[in-house]
Amino acid sequence: MSGAPSPSISSPLERIVALDGLRGIAACIVVVFHYFYLLHPSLIPPFAAPDLAFLLDTPLGLLWNGRFAVSIFFVLSGFVIAGAADRRREWLVVTVVARYLRLAIPVLGSVILAWVLLTLLPTATLELVEFVEEPSPWAAHTYQSEIPSLGVAIADGLVFNFIEGGSQFNNVLWTMQIELIGSVGIFLLYAVATQKLRVLFLIILGLAIYRIWWLPEPYLAFVFGALLYEAHVRGWLRALPPALPLVCLLAGLFLGAPGRGAAERLGVDGMPILQGIGRSQSPVASVAAALILLSIISLQSLQRPLCRPIFRWFGRISFALYLVHVPLLYTLVAFAVVHLSIHPLLLAILYATLTFVLAHVFTVAVDERSLAVIARLRALRRRPAQEV
Repeated sequence: MSGAPSPSISSPLERIVALDGLRGIAACIVVVFHYFYLLHPSLIPPFAAPDLAFLLDTPLGLLWNGRFAVSIFFVLSGFVIAGAADRRREWLVVTVVARYLRLAIPVLGSVILAWVLLTLLPTATLELVEFVEEPSPWAAHTYQSEIPSLGVAIADGLVFNFIEGGSQFNNVLWTMQIELIGSVGIFLLYAVATQKLRVLFLIILGLAIYRIWWLPEPYLAFVFGALLYEAHVRGWLRALPPALPLVCLLAGLFLGAPGRGAAERLGVDGMPILQGIGRSQSPVASVAAALILLSIISLQSLQRPLCRPIFRWFGRISFALYLVHVPLLYTLVAFAVVHLSIHPLLLAILYATLTFVLAHVFTVAVDERSLAVIARLRALRRRPAQEV
């Protein structure tokens, strides 16, 4: 992609291309995580054998710790949304509607895809559960046998998954409610708080989420992301001691790597600060993700490899990759395991190939077209004011 911004960290206002690469890597980790979770649950804590679970509690576990990858998504969203809110020059309601459409249009496309596949193969996962010796508990998180109508799927994609915080058509959509509410919260805070008070307001909001409000702890990740944006744009991160970002990176990797149940396995479940290790919806996961993001923002040596074309392509298709990979698992992959004699390694390669190809097509045909539609709608909203 020609004319791309440099990965340099010299200007706080410059778009950080490396964050696209980070988002792409996180999406790939989620794909690997769900593949293992459905077909090889013994590789996923807490179902892994004790010796393997201990290994997965090291940074090696980051290679398929999908729960922590989602925490990285949320922190990145907080950072990016804060930047968008800082530059916003339109009514808040327009911004909120645009954000909803940004999420809802691709989500609807993924739900329709899932509906088509589930209608064609309505019992694939049920057959998989009966076929394998150790069925995954994750297999229960989708519609099987009796598939609702297309109208129900459309309503789910546009409305109900945002209201209910989940979908039986495409179970990764539980994050969309958090994405929408977290984004609106950041936009609202930036609309009412002056620039001098933003950091204070964000700190108060973070404390309120952690100690007072009913909001789930993943919303802390949005606050941390917005605080990182403020620190970055104000130049505070450039004043950090050179070694500190590297320390933050190591701390983030070791805190974020362990899987579910790690606090008990590591014997730190009695320590209030560390008892959230291994839980995706805990302050520890959000803090670890924020530490990793801080290190990447601060260190050009970390940004440079993430700006390579392959990672930037991962970043480009990351949203589509997240949305389309699960419907394939519950249908085509489950069917292949039961009815086709395919070597597990070949099956993994075929699944990865199909997932990346479909994600690229989905990006071009749905995701990027939805962005173009939203841009045109915003232009129509601004045109009358310009004509006057």
